[in-house]
Amino acid sequence: MLDFLSEKQIKNNTKDFYRTDDFIPVQIEGSYFNSEMYDVIEFNYKSGDKNYIIHSVSGLNYPEDINDCYKAQKEILEELNSLFGNVKGIRKNKLRKYNHGADPSGKSTYTRGGFIFSSYDQVNVDCNDFSKESGYIDEMYVSVDAKEFYYFLMSGRAY
Repeated sequence: MLDFLSEKQIKNNTKDFYRTDDFIPVQIEGSYFNSEMYDVIEFNYKSGDKNYIIHSVSGLNYPEDINDCYKAQKEILEELNSLFGNVKGIRKNKLRKYNHGADPSGKSTYTRGGFIFSSYDQVNVDCNDFSKESGYIDEMYVSVDAKEFYYFLMSGRAY
C-alpha cells in the first residue's frame, strides 16, 4: 500500500469496524485515485504489518436505492463472467443472499456473486442491504480478496 499512500495517510484513514483486529481497513475517497466509478476505495492489511501489504482491495458505492445496487451488480458480474466464465480452474460463485453479521438484529442482508480462483483468492460483487436499525447505509462492494482475508470475513471474527 506504501506504493500508493504514505504511512500518515494510511493511519489517518484507518477504520475500526471489524470485531477483531486481524485485518485493518483503510478507506480513501475514490476521487483521490481519480476514480469516477467508486465513491471509496478500501484496502485491508494484516494487523502489525509495517509493510502494509494489501490482502483485499475494494471499490465501494452508496446507492440511493438498493435495487440500483442489484442492477449494477448483475451488470458487473456479466462483465466478470466474460473475463473468467470459461477459464479452467475458476469457479463461479452464484448470486446468493446472506444475513449480514454487522447487524446483530439479523435484519440486514448482503447478496454476493463472484468468482473463486484455484488459489481460493476471490473476486466478489456484494450489495449490502442494511436495516434502518443497524445505523449503516446500503452499499455495493466490488472486491478482490486474498484467501486469508476472505477466510477472516467468513470466520465470524470480522463481524
